[in-house]
This record gives sequence, C-alpha cells and structure tokens, in this order.
Amino acid sequence: MGPAVRGAAGLLLALLFLPLGAGVAAAHGGGAAAPGTSIPRVLAVEPAVPGLALVVIEGGTRLRLDNHTGVTVAVLPPPDSPRGQEPLVPAGSSAAWADSRLAGAPAAPPRDGTSAWLVPLLVGDQQVVVHGDRTWPAPPLAVPWWSVTVAAALGTFSLGAAAAERGRHSTAATAVAGVTVLVVGAHVLHVIGSSLVLDRPASVGVVLAAAGIGVLCWALGGLGVALTLARHPMGAPTCASAGTLAALVTVFDVAGFHSAVLTFGWAFDLDRATTVVTVGGGVGLFLTGCAVLSTTAPAPPVAAKPLSGNDVA
Repeated sequence: MGPAVRGAAGLLLALLFLPLGAGVAAAHGGGAAAPGTSIPRVLAVEPAVPGLALVVIEGGTRLRLDNHTGVTVAVLPPPDSPRGQEPLVPAGSSAAWADSRLAGAPAAPPRDGTSAWLVPLLVGDQQVVVHGDRTWPAPPLAVPWWSVTVAAALGTFSLGAAAAERGRHSTAATAVAGVTVLVVGAHVLHVIGSSLVLDRPASVGVVLAAAGIGVLCWALGGLGVALTLARHPMGAPTCASAGTLAALVTVFDVAGFHSAVLTFGWAFDLDRATTVVTVGGGVGLFLTGCAVLSTTAPAPPVAAKPLSGNDVA
C-alpha cells in the first residue's frame, strides 16, 4: 500500500475517533433544554419600533431581545410581580431569558384556543407590547425520513463504487465530487439555521462556534472536490473524509425525525432535509472511501514455489 493510500486510511480512522474524543459539535442549542411539543411565536410588536427584535430561541424555552433602537429597552415583569429574569437591554446589545408568561404550556392545544401571550416593554419612555401565540406542530412521520436517509447513503455508495471501479477520470468520480458539495452545503445550512435560535444574534463567529469541529469537514470538502476535479488520487479519499466527519457531527440530529419542535430558525422540515443529506450522503461517502481504498490495495504476494530435485538438476 502506497504512502498516499496509507495516509487516506489513517485520516479516515482519525476522523472516526476525533469527534468522539472532542465531543460532538451540537449546533442545536448548545445544551439548552430539549424542545417540547409546542413552540411560541411572535406575531406583532405594537407600536412597531425600528431596530427592535424579539426572537423565540432554543426550541421555545427562552426569548432573545436584540436592541438596535438607540435607547435602553426594559422587559417588564407580569403585573403585580417583582422583576425576575426580565432583563434591561442597553442599546446595541442583546439579552436572553426564560419568561414565565411562556412557561407551562400544555401538551396539546387548549380547547378554548387560549394560546395567546404578550410581553410589555419599555423602549426608552415608550410603552410597547409584543403579541404572540403558541403553535403545536404535527409530529413528523419518522419512517419516510429514515427511508430517504438510507436511500441517500446507498445512492451515494453506488456512485462511489462506480468511481472506484472506473477510476478517478470517470464521470462517476465527478459525481462523487458533486455529492460532496451537497453534503457540505447541507451541513452549512443546518448549522446556520440552528445558529439563528441561540442566545446570541447570528454572526460569522456564532456560526463557526456552532459548527465546532464541523468546520473541518467544510475545509476537507472543498479540498476533496478540488482534488477530484484535478483527477488526483487523493480526491475521493478526501471527499470521503469530509462526508465521514459531516455525518458524525450530525448523526444525533436524526432525533429530529421523531420530534415535532426543533431548535432551528427556519422551517423544521428544511432542518430534517439537511440532516438527511448530511447523514445519508456522509455515510455513503464514507463507504465510497472504503471502496476506493480496497481497490488500491496491492494483491497479496504469491508464495514462492519450493525447488524440486528436477529443478536443481
């Protein structure tokens, strides 16, 4: 086995254990309480205040206020209650808190439909009210999501097996590079959507922190695609490394196939779709790496035939 192949095999093995030793980079909430079966949503701010935003974060367990109004914003406590976790938010900053007015949600929508809530604010000396309600999303059907994930893995492996058989100059090898772009792109989208509902406003730093070690798979993916398109022998193994790492840091998010509420800033089904592509495609790329490495392994040496008396003669 040549040095390049040995290096690729070592890299694949390292990626198998690296996330386990460092801890999986959980983009979904960073240790926040698990989401329930319902989630609050903000309907309106009356009167509207430019630069003021109230965001439901961490699967509905907390609120975040982003203050770009130029004045201090005070979150007022419930009537006849002392100030608890309700923050004072200076201009240009943000604050997150668990609001008692959103706590204690029932497991199912109330029959009388009383799911509305409001949070009064004092923006400078102006009284403002944030109106919202609570929704109970329908639980997803897990079997279709799992089925598509398995299909993505098998489909990717089929391309990878063809690339391993036909060589790095084949169309199948180019298709493997395309799958790598999809897997890495899905992981990036997965992380960005998750970073929108953290206790800090989304930024480049917040996204990178949410990605954690997953940033390495982005770099490996770009390198693997470039090497594959350049017909370099390390192209497919590097793509496989990127897919392996992407799948490992996302695998626990398959729990979202069974959860109605996810810690994601956009549509929950979009989050599940990114998980399908990242985990399914990543597993398929890992199997692709195994197939490529097996085809480049040298044949076992042929045992020397013992000399007979006639041969000596």
